[in-house]
Amino acid sequence: MKEKLLKWKETLTSWWTQRTKSQKFIFFGSIFFVIILVAGLILFTSGKTFVPLYNNLSIQEVGQIKTELDARGIEYELQDGGTTILVPEAQVDSLLVDLAGQGIPDSGDIDYSFFSENASWGVTENEFNMMKLDAMQTELSNMIGKIDGIEDAKVMINMPEEPVFVDENSQTASASIVLQTKPGYDFKNNQIESLYHLVSKAVPNLPAENIVIMDQYSNYFDRDAQATQDLKIHIHTSNLLKRI
Repeated sequence: MKEKLLKWKETLTSWWTQRTKSQKFIFFGSIFFVIILVAGLILFTSGKTFVPLYNNLSIQEVGQIKTELDARGIEYELQDGGTTILVPEAQVDSLLVDLAGQGIPDSGDIDYSFFSENASWGVTENEFNMMKLDAMQTELSNMIGKIDGIEDAKVMINMPEEPVFVDENSQTASASIVLQTKPGYDFKNNQIESLYHLVSKAVPNLPAENIVIMDQYSNYFDRDAQATQDLKIHIHTSNLLKRI
């Protein structure tokens, strides 16, 4: 074994001494390039943290979201049999707002599992629920603040107590939101509906009819009023076209 090693050493030494300076430079340069490339790939792949965007999705909604993510060139991962979609953490908030603007998804929930995973030991259930509620309100406020025409948002969520007995019907949550809107901004027809959709999906068991949204001047953003106004505009436009 020792003789084989010595023979290999002599062969390599002989090969190396026969190389020119330029060949030696290219050899070391190639090794250095490979090391930098491998280190860069490791840093790039390990630097991305994927977190859940939505969970409990239907197959149809998973397909809709995948199509949208593919069109934007955004990486994603699937879990839980394809019902949970994970995306890079830095893009979660913007995606939630954009998808809500398109009414996606109809079912599914925003995932807050990251909160329970990072909660410290020794916290009582009541303290945990309060911290989770606070985190939910803060996260929702940050998401709403990224919508065009909104500078800030104060969110208050009322979560019902969990039923003691299994056969008891679970109560629904409610939410009140005060928006700090930009002066003179005119919200588009679909923005109000998108806002209600986003809030409804951000809070478990929160139907849209249990959400109240108003601005800093106490003007209410009513979904029904918006729908009625849109219908009036449509009828008025149709009548004008008929006269022409």
